Amino acid sequence: MTLPEDTQRMAKSEPYGEKVMKLFKLAKKFHAEEEGAVTVDWVVLTAAVVGLGIAALAAIKGGTGALTSKINEHLSGASISTTFD
Repeated sequence: MTLPEDTQRMAKSEPYGEKVMKLFKLAKKFHAEEEGAVTVDWVVLTAAVVGLGIAALAAIKGGTGALTSKINEHLSGASISTTFD
């Protein structure tokens, strides 16, 4: 089985040990990077705020439905005068 030309060229131009060292350097740099951790913190915080908002809406949903029915009954029974007497 032969390798494609690009792979053969890369294998000849750079020894295997150097490729592994570059990979380890990249992994070390990725591990030291902290910007991603801050992003994860913000995503978790935002998800918590959204979750609390949904929980609050679920808690007051029943009360607002009953209040809406009472307001509807009251306004349905009211009469509107269209003349100035």
